[in-house]
Amino acid sequence: MKPLITCIIFNILFSIINAAEVPLDDTTFWESSEVNVYSTGMIWRDCNNDGYIDGFFSNGNDIVRAQNYIYVSNYGTLPSSASWYSANSEFTGHCSVGDVDDDGYPDFAVSNFLGSGGFGTMMRSNIYFNNDGIPESSPGWYTGDSMYTFSCAYGDVDGDGVINILDVTYLINYLYKGSPAPVKK
Repeated sequence: MKPLITCIIFNILFSIINAAEVPLDDTTFWESSEVNVYSTGMIWRDCNNDGYIDGFFSNGNDIVRAQNYIYVSNYGTLPSSASWYSANSEFTGHCSVGDVDDDGYPDFAVSNFLGSGGFGTMMRSNIYFNNDGIPESSPGWYTGDSMYTFSCAYGDVDGDGVINILDVTYLINYLYKGSPAPVKK
């Protein structure tokens, strides 16, 4: 009898918890002023090591060539206009943020999906190296070859304690073929 009562109580509690709605606010807490950039990638990370989270955005997708943005927070409040803009405009897919050059500041990697001619042309993905809290506006590293790639990630592929940039195409074509990880030029 005891197991049956326990089971009934558990089912009642489970039903009450499942019926409860998650309290989400239906009003926007932040909105950027940039338009027609078609953001496809976004990472929350502290860009300048001030202890506040900043927003890294990769833009363009396959719709429009666009600059990539970083919104550097002011004591926890994001500005409506981007604080940093990339010098180049590309058809960028996803992004990743990590300290690939081991200088204590996160570097901004983006996967550029298409070349300047749109579909039918390939592009090289790139890294914007962060110097003392804000990335360089021009890429400091590109993949060796042009390719169609939409997503990238930082990780330690070979377990040596050094962060490498990864995207599926890069992983197959470069890391497995023994090419070196990105280094700052």
